[in-house]
Amino acid sequence: MNKTNTHIMVVDDDKTMLHYLTKALEENGYQISGFNDSLRALETLKTAPPDNLKLLLTDIIMPGIDGMELADKAQKLYPDLQVMFISGFASHTPQKGETSTAPVMMKPLHMKALIEQIDTILSSQIGEPAKNT
Repeated sequence: MNKTNTHIMVVDDDKTMLHYLTKALEENGYQISGFNDSLRALETLKTAPPDNLKLLLTDIIMPGIDGMELADKAQKLYPDLQVMFISGFASHTPQKGETSTAPVMMKPLHMKALIEQIDTILSSQIGEPAKNT
């Protein structure tokens, strides 16, 4: 997998967490678009998606639309887009039958484990970037 050609959209309303995630993922070779506003992230997906977008990494609890709704809408636009959730609230994780079978990592995050999980998700996705339908 060529990380330099792999784009991840990171969405978290906590600006400190967003900075932390963005920096760590960039240091690991990924191209990153970071958003602290889920509605702005969705608008970008609709109007000007990044090239080679492969993964949406999103917090679950956010103002505007939550991460699960963002993931649903993003995957309707890009069915091949992989999703991974992060959350600080165990009671607010996707339940069986909801949104997605996407993996969830709980905050506080251990960056090594997060990078390994992302690498695993993306290594299973071979081929083209997520396609807009």
